[in-house]
Amino acid sequence: MIDHEARTGFIETIGRRSGLPRETQIGFATDGARIFAIASHGDAADWVKNLRANPAVRFRIGETWHVGAVRIATDPEEEASIREAMLAKYTGGRIGTDWIRTGLALVIDPARP
Repeated sequence: MIDHEARTGFIETIGRRSGLPRETQIGFATDGARIFAIASHGDAADWVKNLRANPAVRFRIGETWHVGAVRIATDPEEEASIREAMLAKYTGGRIGTDWIRTGLALVIDPARP
């Protein structure tokens, strides 16, 4: 089970040039099984460029690591539910946060043991 109470987590991507792990603090939401995030600057962020090159990621919440693969949400219904989950967590459901409405919606599908 994924801790949904934490305000932020850390996504660890593999540097597309260096091959080294890179950790970035980001906001997230979850449905209990998957982790959702929004890249506010879309493809401009290095961590997004890294995940496009290699979708294998680790995501840390507190001291717990979740291993999986990240993908860009392309299904309109899934994308809408990600944005709604992020709005609920970070704005109490109030619209007015542009990065949630316009950023790149991402899903981390944790690996199953």
